[in-house]
Amino acid sequence: MNSGSRAADLAAQQVEAIVSAAHDAAEEIREEARQAARREAASITAEAGATAERLRSEGESLRAEAQAVYDKAKDESDHMRAEATRILSEARTEADSARAEAQGAAVRLTVEAKERADSLVAEATAMRTKAEEEGARLVREAE
Repeated sequence: MNSGSRAADLAAQQVEAIVSAAHDAAEEIREEARQAARREAASITAEAGATAERLRSEGESLRAEAQAVYDKAKDESDHMRAEATRILSEARTEADSARAEAQGAAVRLTVEAKERADSLVAEATAMRTKAEEEGARLVREAE
């Protein structure tokens, strides 16, 4: 039985060596997996960083473009506001001038109408006086 016991011991040692080798192999596999995971994580982190930098750069570019569009729109708006203000000012000046001309014309026409009326009244008065004198002369001659 000694040889059976020895065979069992030998088999147990072989199983133990296999288990130990398997354990070592599993540990090596785990370590390689950890290293691969670290490399993958570093690669993903680097890629994410590059993507974030690209997105930040694109965002900055878009912000600068939007600012340029805003600035141009503001400049055009300011220009149009100034042009509208100038046109309004000119229109007010023209309206004031037209109003002054109209008031001047109204005063002039009023003066001219009064002068014409006074002239007509004077002429009518003269004609009336002449007619009265003529009527009085005719009455005297008829008597």
